[in-house]
Amino acid sequence: MEGCGLVGVDRGGDLPMFARMTLSTARKHAFEGLHNFRDFGGYRAGGRRMATGRFYRSANHSLVSDADLERLAAMNIGVVVDLRRPVERERQPSRRWADFKGVIIENHDPDEGGETWDKFMAEWDLTYESYRAYLLRYYGRAPYLPRLIDLYTRYFDTVAQSDSAVVVHCAAALPLYSPEDIY
Repeated sequence: MEGCGLVGVDRGGDLPMFARMTLSTARKHAFEGLHNFRDFGGYRAGGRRMATGRFYRSANHSLVSDADLERLAAMNIGVVVDLRRPVERERQPSRRWADFKGVIIENHDPDEGGETWDKFMAEWDLTYESYRAYLLRYYGRAPYLPRLIDLYTRYFDTVAQSDSAVVVHCAAALPLYSPEDIY
């Protein structure tokens, strides 16, 4: 990954608390209609740290404003990985800036391997236990779903060959926390 500029050398060992706080704040980017946009920069990756300004995550891009699109274009984003299922993309299509010529990686296979998120949500009894059980079932089978194997293969192949920034998004992009975010 060093060749694609996503990982930098960690020359300072553990960062002091004030540096972690600054890094955590710098990871968050406020947009008008794009939620939970964060930079993976600064997180540990082996003996190194992720480079800033190269690898982002966010909620879906269906509600981005025109001003958000201008900011995204200025960030040199050339790869968009949309983890949403086809039905989610149909319900809330992503917006892109006018001259976007990057790569969009998404899956086209609706197979959830048995139990779908929509079916679970329709039948959910609103308890922590059933939600946790669903997540354990889903994430236990997710690494073996052909649609995800294909998506992640294309994702990693593209990242390895790209010089532009990458943004990965799903439907909601639940907050990402790292031990480095807690001070």
